[in-house]
Amino acid sequence: MLLYVGISKPGTPEVEAKKWVERQTNRYKENGWGYLKMVHKDSGEIVGHTGLLLRVIDGEETLEIGYSIKPQYWRQGYGSEAALAMKAYMVENKVRDKAISIIHFDNIGSQKVAEKNGMSRGREWQYMDMPVYIYETEL
Repeated sequence: MLLYVGISKPGTPEVEAKKWVERQTNRYKENGWGYLKMVHKDSGEIVGHTGLLLRVIDGEETLEIGYSIKPQYWRQGYGSEAALAMKAYMVENKVRDKAISIIHFDNIGSQKVAEKNGMSRGREWQYMDMPVYIYETEL
């Protein structure tokens, strides 16, 4: 089973959907940031989600450009489009002076997306007991 950063022991789709909605609602209430759904322009089908997430890494508060794409839409440019849009939003609105993406060691596709988004691989880190890279960029 393929897992991504943030869900290590998934429950049923119904349970995970409920937890996801609650988590996003709480994120927006607590700090104003969270995920947005990504919708296919032609079909209206949900492609995945993207957004800005408040993270505290080693005591430093920063925003992560995050995204997750449904497997049937991988390698079609949706991740890159989403990441570029989030970065553009941050720049246009002068949200912060840098952004990060937290990416699992094995997630080569997301590493390529981060690099297309002008990010450089930074340090190795442990996030939710998983080995990750912190990709970062100045804005």
